[in-house]
Amino acid sequence: MVDTEITLPAIDMGKARDPDLRREVARQLVHALETVGFVFIENVVGFEPHTLLDKARWFFSLPDAQKQEVARKLWNPLSKNHYRGYFPLQEGEVSYKEGYEIGREVPENTQHMPDDLQVHPFFQEPNMWPGSAEGGEQFRTQLLTHYNAALQCGAEVLRLVSLGSGLKDDWFQSLFFPNSLSTLRLLHYPPRPGVVSPTARDGETVLCCSDHSDSGLYL
Repeated sequence: MVDTEITLPAIDMGKARDPDLRREVARQLVHALETVGFVFIENVVGFEPHTLLDKARWFFSLPDAQKQEVARKLWNPLSKNHYRGYFPLQEGEVSYKEGYEIGREVPENTQHMPDDLQVHPFFQEPNMWPGSAEGGEQFRTQLLTHYNAALQCGAEVLRLVSLGSGLKDDWFQSLFFPNSLSTLRLLHYPPRPGVVSPTARDGETVLCCSDHSDSGLYL
């Protein structure tokens, strides 16, 4: 197999906010997606990578018992959530990781949910926060800030793709908004202890993720 080095095109969202440069940035984005398939997004309003990394480290450093308090129902029988929350490391799995997911804030009493949240109730669960841990409130504030920043960035990317494709810039909006199912996921891939399971190998290569297909728009 021949290794091929690919340079990801960078899309500057700051330039996209300039009316004189916006259309050209949109064309660059569409060209990059058509030719390379991936892009690097720069100058995202509200995105602070060091802050987000700091909060991810804080969460995954919590004692297992505290992480378990916000685990999904599959790992925490007391939880009502099937989708949002924490999932632990699983021995023998190809993808050796633990993670934590949040989405749009919804009321815990689903009887009083806004009508638009009734569309996909399975995915519109209340977020589960590690409130008992010191620093939990700051964690919640920062994750919601970055969730909203990513959501707005995603909406802007859709507008630019529409514009760069010669369409009205709101052409894709109805597919994702206002009933967005957007998820912010934190992931932690620790070193594998001991002997690596055969299911996590492809010959001599240790796999980090199994073959799969993603859906929707990923940022």
